[in-house]
Amino acid sequence: MTGVLKGADLRQFSSRPTVRRLREGYRIFVFREPSALSAADRDKIYNFLTEAATKVFGADKVPYWSSKRDNDFFSHVSVFGLVVAPDDAVCGWSGFHRKRFAGQHVIYADSSALLPEHQSKGVAMRMANVLYLEEFLRRHLHHTMWMVARTQSPMIHSGLTRSGGPDNVYPQPGKPVPAKIQRIGQAVADWLGQGAAFEPGLMRINDAYGSTTGTYKQRPVADVTEINDYFAEYIGADQALIVVCRINLVVAGSYWFKRSARKWWERLTGASGITPANVS
Repeated sequence: MTGVLKGADLRQFSSRPTVRRLREGYRIFVFREPSALSAADRDKIYNFLTEAATKVFGADKVPYWSSKRDNDFFSHVSVFGLVVAPDDAVCGWSGFHRKRFAGQHVIYADSSALLPEHQSKGVAMRMANVLYLEEFLRRHLHHTMWMVARTQSPMIHSGLTRSGGPDNVYPQPGKPVPAKIQRIGQAVADWLGQGAAFEPGLMRINDAYGSTTGTYKQRPVADVTEINDYFAEYIGADQALIVVCRINLVVAGSYWFKRSARKWWERLTGASGITPANVS
């Protein structure tokens, strides 16, 4: 069964998406009620995700998405988005769960990626803006929201650190993890069914992917040597890091300022220093 999907197909789904422009002709179709998707629509998305994830991560992702299908993923995920390329082909995805962990407002970033030929164009960053910063503005403007991801990718960590600043992203190389962050990490690991395998002091989950294959055939490399070295030392092939990022008005305001400055610089120089990010 083919995993090809088009933007035109998504417009016919039983749960109508909100369509937002990203950049350079890319759009994201955001399903804010994924549970309303019909069984037939879910099957079309599962078929796409299974094929696309295998291409993105260079590893067999059939077991991973079969497990999600068996656990009725779309009945539980809070928001899910599909990225559509300028030629109308679906080329990426992202979603998150709204949760309360350790008494904190948390959005847990589920599997998120772009097909290789669509990476390094700034699309992943804009996708994250639409999903995560808009969630903060919609629901959490008057209090702190925590974005959490389980990942093996140094690029996720470095991207979040670049956007939010090192004082708002945990863990950081050479720094102890605050007790509050450890409690959030433990609660997330418990929810994932991996509480016993979680090491709070390192924010590390052992045997993170169970019977499925590891996330990447070849781990991505960030543009920050210190982060690459950190992952190389602490995160093995079957381990994952729980990364926690604080989002509040100060962090969001700082991010938008830096983004505006970067856009001005790109227009001035025609340069873009943006790198892709995939999480699973």
